[in-house]
Amino acid sequence: MTVRFVPARRCNPSLAVVRRNQTGDRVWTAANDNAALLHAANDEALLADTLRHFGSHGLNAAQVAGEKARTARGLGDESGFAHWLTICSMFDRRLAEAIRRDPASGS
Repeated sequence: MTVRFVPARRCNPSLAVVRRNQTGDRVWTAANDNAALLHAANDEALLADTLRHFGSHGLNAAQVAGEKARTARGLGDESGFAHWLTICSMFDRRLAEAIRRDPASGS
């Protein structure tokens, strides 16, 4: 599973206090806002499948989900491919993108 550090935007803390006092609003921005994955994270059934998959395979869950996606593509099961690719992307977005772009992943 890929772990990435995304620091907050550079901001002078004293300047944020000055802005807050001038406008009355807090000046905070999200440091790690993954808007593309929000729809998948809000799907309860998919989240349950992802957690169950992680419970079964542990840190190897991304690779196993990737292999299942490749197998589904090879069998011509596009819905199964999309399902396993989404689970793979929850663990390792780069691996999922590489599988999605690889036309020979199911051959």
